[in-house]
Amino acid sequence: GYALCYLNKQQLLNMSSTPLRLVLLVIAIMLSSFPAAWQYWNSSMYAFMYFSAIDLYSFYHVIGSALLLFLIINHQRSINFLSVKPVLFLGKISFPMYLFHLVLLVVIVCPLFLAFLPALGYHFSFVVSVMITLPIIAFVSYIANRFVDQPALQLANKIEVMVLKTLFKKE
Repeated sequence: GYALCYLNKQQLLNMSSTPLRLVLLVIAIMLSSFPAAWQYWNSSMYAFMYFSAIDLYSFYHVIGSALLLFLIINHQRSINFLSVKPVLFLGKISFPMYLFHLVLLVVIVCPLFLAFLPALGYHFSFVVSVMITLPIIAFVSYIANRFVDQPALQLANKIEVMVLKTLFKKE
């Protein structure tokens, strides 16, 4: 990310060719979606990318992510989309959401799904229970961000300043 930022600031990454961008997008998606489970590496559409001698799982994901980031920083509409308030809000609560979503899915979605299943059937029960739970996950993530994550970051920043002042104190 840092290297891409530097190269972008130096204007060394300009790409205006739409066909080339589309090809790189397909490659980025392919690399980023390489399966984590080794059992599927040589028995799926990714078989041509599988080499038994080395584990390329992380390598493919890093290259795919870097390509995706490269494409985003070279596409103003993507930058504009990622800068709108709802997307910025999701970015702000993404870490607490990552921490809490599984617990909330287990605690809320499973009982709701089982309660709705006899009356609504499998698919509708799934959709209704997930749609009820998503706002709850967003709310819990917002609260956790506001009252845990942000204060912790402020405290960490204060400690960092104190440590740096101590380390680089001029005598």
